[in-house]
Amino acid sequence: MNINSEYDKDGVGNSEEAMDACMSVISNLLIEPAMANDQLNPHEAEMLGTVAEALSIIAKKAYCYEKMLDTNNTSPYTNN
Repeated sequence: MNINSEYDKDGVGNSEEAMDACMSVISNLLIEPAMANDQLNPHEAEMLGTVAEALSIIAKKAYCYEKMLDTNNTSPYTNN
């Protein structure tokens, strides 16, 4: 499914890029129109900001995990 006119045919490179792409679509399709039409109150806007920060942290941690697996070439669970 091509949801972005600037779609990269090679796919998303890592978890941070995937999260950025998802957040961009959510913002463009849902948040910006809702704000432009005064459908979000300040509390809801603040909650969305907090959710965005949480998702950003999750993406950064996932990216770190991806890098760990890429550089080590062994599963971190082999010694368990």
